[in-house]
Amino acid sequence: MRNAKKVFFLYSWLVPFFREGSKRDLQLEDLYRVSAGDKSKRLGDDLNAAWEKQMKKANLYNKSHRHGKTKTPSLHTAIVKVFFWRYMLLGFFAFFEECIIRYV
Repeated sequence: MRNAKKVFFLYSWLVPFFREGSKRDLQLEDLYRVSAGDKSKRLGDDLNAAWEKQMKKANLYNKSHRHGKTKTPSLHTAIVKVFFWRYMLLGFFAFFEECIIRYV
């Protein structure tokens, strides 16, 4: 039963959309505004900048080590550099809720 309450709480923000959408077609104005930090343009630009840094780093390495191993840019590293702290914070709160609050 506790998990059902969690699932409802996580998706409860959708209830008004479902209710309104059952009465009429939803319009763009009906949606919540996205914060500036969560807009896809900003996130895409941040990821692009991190990817460019990975490309430069790989190119500099490859130019200085002409023979031997070559380095390839890492998309994984770029993604981690852009999103790590945001998801680390969410993970911390999820851990706190699951391990601390649940058993108190």
